[in-house]
Amino acid sequence: MDITLPVANPLLMTPRTSGEFLAVRKISFTPTAYTASVVSFLDSSTDVAFGSFSIPPVRPDGKGTQTLDFGDGVRLPKNASIKLATTNGAVGHLHLDVERISY
Repeated sequence: MDITLPVANPLLMTPRTSGEFLAVRKISFTPTAYTASVVSFLDSSTDVAFGSFSIPPVRPDGKGTQTLDFGDGVRLPKNASIKLATTNGAVGHLHLDVERISY
């Protein structure tokens, strides 16, 4: 799933059915503006962050895209959505690799 920040709705992905849960495998973020911000990803059922990116005020040499690799995946609780929280107006391109798992 590809998303351009900023977004109006903080829920990035929700389960399609009541028996489905999401397993987040990898998240990549490429800032298009450097604003000294933080981009965090939360479990919507608890508002606990399971990953975040720190965006510096200026582009560091040789580093644009940041990636969080969760291996087999961070499994969110049944019916929980992936929620986005940002500070200071993060701007950029987000890619989420998420598996939908049904019971």
